[in-house]
Amino acid sequence: MAVFQFDASKAQEFGLIEPGWYEVMIEEAEMKYSSKGTPYLNMRMVIRDDVEQRFQGRKVFHSLFFTEKTENIVHAFFKAIRTPNGKTFESYDEMVDYVKGKTLKANIGIEKWEDKEYNRVSSVKESDYPLVAKQAKQDDPFTGVAEPIEIREEDLPF
Repeated sequence: MAVFQFDASKAQEFGLIEPGWYEVMIEEAEMKYSSKGTPYLNMRMVIRDDVEQRFQGRKVFHSLFFTEKTENIVHAFFKAIRTPNGKTFESYDEMVDYVKGKTLKANIGIEKWEDKEYNRVSSVKESDYPLVAKQAKQDDPFTGVAEPIEIREEDLPF
């Protein structure tokens, strides 16, 4: 039995995301350290599909470095994800957990490095749509249930 059959019609080529502002959600985050020991928050953001915009579902990566020179950028990022003023983080792990799932608006541009072009988040601001509308999965048996289901006491097994 075959485990995979290639279908060329399902293959997609992903070009660069056009520069502009996009509503994104932080999908994954982890704390890393540069070769010089500088801590940075490495994040994978997804262009939201619950907001009408191009490139829905596409991913972009963003790194937030913690140095004296980037202090304003770090504060701007935490403001963009609506962090309460004065909030402290006791550990980088706590910070990583905090940012996951947060929404913001990212200015995505194109950067050239070693003769290749990449998308890059150049700046951030607060989302115009901070609440994420979860989309029901196609195979969800409760999708489309129009009226409440009544469960009587005698229907219960205990």
